[in-house]
Amino acid sequence: MKSLYFKEKQIVSSYLVRRGLIDIHDVSTKKYEEVFNNLLNKTNSKNGKELLDTIEKGRINLQVLVHLQDKGDLLFRELQFAGTRGERARLEGFSIAIKPNTIDGLGLKYMAHIEHIGDRSWEIDPTFVGTRGKGLRLEGFAIDVTGANASQYVIYYRAHVQDFGDSKWYKNGEFCGTRGEYRRIEGIEVSLERK
Repeated sequence: MKSLYFKEKQIVSSYLVRRGLIDIHDVSTKKYEEVFNNLLNKTNSKNGKELLDTIEKGRINLQVLVHLQDKGDLLFRELQFAGTRGERARLEGFSIAIKPNTIDGLGLKYMAHIEHIGDRSWEIDPTFVGTRGKGLRLEGFAIDVTGANASQYVIYYRAHVQDFGDSKWYKNGEFCGTRGEYRRIEGIEVSLERK
């Protein structure tokens, strides 16, 4: 592959998987190399660094706050895994904000499915959705873009779900997680990008 370091390759791989250009299992295969090289050509990038710059320019800064069992509120950024894997700690709620919000006509809304409560109504960023200190697990959620410029952006998200591991990437209002299966969400990952 054309001169990418490990962290840069992770960013490009994640981008390709979110966009549905490759399957997560194809990351270390010849198909990944083929898709990567096609993307270089499509974006007129001469190398991996230029492609990475193109991807980075299309990503919007997010602030992701999660309320994690026994740890309380924790702050993360876009594409940072917000939560735990393998520690059996439940997320109890979250909020997401575009930071800084320099894009007129762009916002977020999200909803959550909470243990013993069910689906909570859609909330507008940066409102917290879920619970704090009640010991109730987040079991599923959805995120969508709002505003006059929403059609120019896509929000991608996934979760680490009890007994399932990392979910596939969901986008623009699709439900991620479970309902009625009593499975906790242990972490989430979010990215807002220009189309």
